[in-house]
Amino acid sequence: MAFFADRFWAESYWHTNFWPVESASWAGYPVLPIDNRSVRKAVNMTETNLTSSGGVRQRNFQTKELFDFNMVHSMVSKAEARSVYDYWSANKSTAITLIWVDGEAYSVSFLGPPDIAHEKGQWWKVSAKLTGHAA
Repeated sequence: MAFFADRFWAESYWHTNFWPVESASWAGYPVLPIDNRSVRKAVNMTETNLTSSGGVRQRNFQTKELFDFNMVHSMVSKAEARSVYDYWSANKSTAITLIWVDGEAYSVSFLGPPDIAHEKGQWWKVSAKLTGHAA
């Protein structure tokens, strides 16, 4: 009966918490569903200050618009969670191409190791933080 309860929980969770796409797409990255709690956030690299005459001066420190990504993969097996960590270990300092859920391509790098947490029963959650710009 416990298996049925876990399966029911998993199926109801799956239908309410994932983007309607199979996975993020990038070379070699494990193919896992993207949780709808995943976020792409624009990074503001401008500085605004007042001049001595009272005017406003704004400087832009980026040539391309930068984005931070928080990729969340919920309801994955322990082996799938481990595969994300292994991918990070092999590609810590490598720029990879990410196709976001809207089809836009980004050149991204990991900001650190992915966080792996146990959810319930046999299920795990992986969160990976990346940063990059449109390819």
